[in-house]
Parts: sequence; structure tokens; C-alpha cells
Amino acid sequence: MNTEPATNEHGERAAWALQQWESEVLYRPAVNVHRKMLDDKWREIYRDATGGDEIPYMTHDELVASGRYSIAKATKVVCR
Repeated sequence: MNTEPATNEHGERAAWALQQWESEVLYRPAVNVHRKMLDDKWREIYRDATGGDEIPYMTHDELVASGRYSIAKATKVVCR
């Protein structure tokens, strides 16, 4: 389990939050039941660390609404 760094310097905390977002959210399929919750969590921590800046990637909701994500892409197809 990841723990937040002891430092309160905004730059290090923001970099850490972005790294955690990329690690836990970026490549997680949009259909994954935990993706939205993790996206929201790391975005909140990043906003808090930066004074309101946003993570420079689409939010989970924006990704789903954009149609750029297809359920078929995340589904393993087995041919018989």
C-alpha cells in the first residue's frame, strides 16, 4: 500500500499524486469498477497539493462520455 510522503512541499506531493494516478488509473480499463473512484481520489489529492490545478488527462467521466473507449477493447475475446 502506498503512503503519502512526509513532506508537505506542494511540488513533491503533486508529483507523487500524479505518479500514483498514472500507476493506478491511466491504464485501468474504463469498465473496471474501481477506476472512477481511484480517478476521483487522486484528482482530489492533486488539486489539494497544487491549489486547484487539474491532472492533465481526461477524467474517467470525460473518457466514457467521449466514446474514445470501447468495451470491446478491454474484453478478452476467445475464438473457438
